[in-house]
Amino acid sequence: MAKIHTMQSPPWALLLFLCLTLPTGLRAQIIYVNGELLPGFAGLFKVDLATCTFCPVSAMNDGSDYDLTILPNGNVVNASSGFIAVFDPPLPNPITFLNIIPQSTTGNILNPAGNVYQATAQGLGVYNPVTNQFTYIGNWPASFLPIVEMELWYQGGQLYGYFGFPNLQVAQIDVNNPANSTIIGTINYSGPYFSGACNVGNTVYMSDEKTIFTYDPSTGNLNAICDFTGTPLAIGGLSSTPPGFQDYPCSCTTNAGSITAQGLTNYCTNQPINISHNGNQVLDGNDILRYALFSNPNDTVGSVIATSSTPNFVFAPPMQTGVTYYVAAVAGNNLSGNVDLADPCLDFSNANQIVWRPTPTVSFSAANPNVCSGACTTVTATFTGSPPFTLTYTNSVSGTVTLNFPALTGTLQVCTAVGALPGALNLQAIALTDAWCTCQ
Repeated sequence: MAKIHTMQSPPWALLLFLCLTLPTGLRAQIIYVNGELLPGFAGLFKVDLATCTFCPVSAMNDGSDYDLTILPNGNVVNASSGFIAVFDPPLPNPITFLNIIPQSTTGNILNPAGNVYQATAQGLGVYNPVTNQFTYIGNWPASFLPIVEMELWYQGGQLYGYFGFPNLQVAQIDVNNPANSTIIGTINYSGPYFSGACNVGNTVYMSDEKTIFTYDPSTGNLNAICDFTGTPLAIGGLSSTPPGFQDYPCSCTTNAGSITAQGLTNYCTNQPINISHNGNQVLDGNDILRYALFSNPNDTVGSVIATSSTPNFVFAPPMQTGVTYYVAAVAGNNLSGNVDLADPCLDFSNANQIVWRPTPTVSFSAANPNVCSGACTTVTATFTGSPPFTLTYTNSVSGTVTLNFPALTGTLQVCTAVGALPGALNLQAIALTDAWCTCQ
């Protein structure tokens, strides 16, 4: 039983996870879980035990507070607080529904006959998904009671279950007469609420709310193999799938969120771009959030010029001045610290338009650089950038002077002091601003 997050309204609105029995080979690294991905997606997830990553498969609108089992036809049996519902992913609503109250459902598992053993707080029953009927087999031994949760798994063809918390007891289940079931050991565990069990072949998996373990029945010890602490995924219970099961495809909840929108903005090449993200991204277990600068909104991925782990960019080749670019947040699978642009769930936020503007420059020239004492000469100022220009310059005679120039060239007068000795008169620009940028 997965006491995790309460959903909104139905009485079966708590969430859990499931694990699936898989054939050997690479696919044996994949299990399925049913749980919650904050901030609100509840349903079925696929977990890769080799990389400890996950992706959503389908929403399940019944809440799922106990356990699930994958059927040979690909449907999912979900047992929850006295209700049994069957789903056909990716459809989010049950295709059949059965109320078995006053039985309080906990763990379930596919049996060799293709039906589903259903553990309840009172005893063991079997659910037939073809007829949508539940048949109660019998009560647990009085020594097992009270049971809040019983999670089931197979090993060597024998059905087992654990119950009790925090003192986890392991029971060998008599499927013909549950009252003859016996306690055969304990599980060495002292963490948060324990929530699930299953087997993949003879490998037994168990879980608490954030960690998946392998279980050694000979010692009762657990070995953590996937820790989802720090991710938004909430783990509940584990279950199994039949041999030959074809994996469900991932659906996409990856969402890059949004950045604060602004109109076309000009940035100087000596000025970093800073954008503001609204913190509303949704990331699955292998996702990261990055930022991208691109040139074509109709071919976002194909025109990415630069990416950044922070929401800012600096001007660098091959960026060009005077060209409209776009900046956005991007979310997707983590590929060596960058977003994998080939991720099928890749998502971009809204984009802001930006234009890089060059910093202005000025150069001085004089037709006659030789000036007599007490006389003046005309100096031509030649600018690069976008008019108008505001130039601040200084020399030893006039001090600091600021002038405005409406065009790419203009003139100014430079005078020498009366009685000045022969020598150089330095003219130095100390600040220049054009229509967009300032150079100092």
